[in-house]
Order: sequence, then structure tokens, then C-alpha cells
Amino acid sequence: MVRQLYEDTADSYAQMMDSEIDLPVYSDMLSRLAERVASVPGPIIDTSCGSGHMLSVYHERWDPERALVGIDLSPRMVTITKTRLVPVPRSSLVTCVSCLMFHQKPRPRC
Repeated sequence: MVRQLYEDTADSYAQMMDSEIDLPVYSDMLSRLAERVASVPGPIIDTSCGSGHMLSVYHERWDPERALVGIDLSPRMVTITKTRLVPVPRSSLVTCVSCLMFHQKPRPRC
């Protein structure tokens, strides 16, 4: 049911992100990410990569040498992301078969 919802809206979501990815909110967030992971080795893993806009912009503007991994529940989203990340060396894209959500609970105060 959820997968089908993302499948049905993948193309319109990608079009929306085409027009919104240059908004300051995305640049600010990706800039902060780049600062925080600059000294951490290994690939960037986006577990809800959607249309791949965030991975693509991160790669182009902040970290062109780092390997990227995109995972999404929707095969259509993964296909869209593949077209965006084709020129990125060492990029991998995966359709998620099962999705579990983990929540961090605050520690109780003693």
C-alpha cells in the first residue's frame, strides 16, 4: 500500500524536487551534513533517497569523491535516481524489500 503510493507519485515528486532543490533549506541542510561527516570515512547512505536530488546535489557541491548509496521503497524512485546519478562513480542504488522504522526513546530520568 505505501509502496504503491510512492510508485504512483514518483514522477510528480521528482518534478517538484526539480523546481525546489535549489531552495536555501536544502542547501543549508546539505552544508551542515557535509560539515558533520567531513572527517568520517565511508559512503553516504540515503535510506529514503526518493528521486535522488539530495544525493546528487551533495555529490556535486560538497563531496564529489565519496561513494553514495541510495535506498528507496519504490522501484520507480530508484529508477529516477539512477538516471540522476549515472555519472557518479561508486554509486549504488537499491530497492528496499522490507522497511522497518526504529525510534529512539529518551532515557528516563532517575
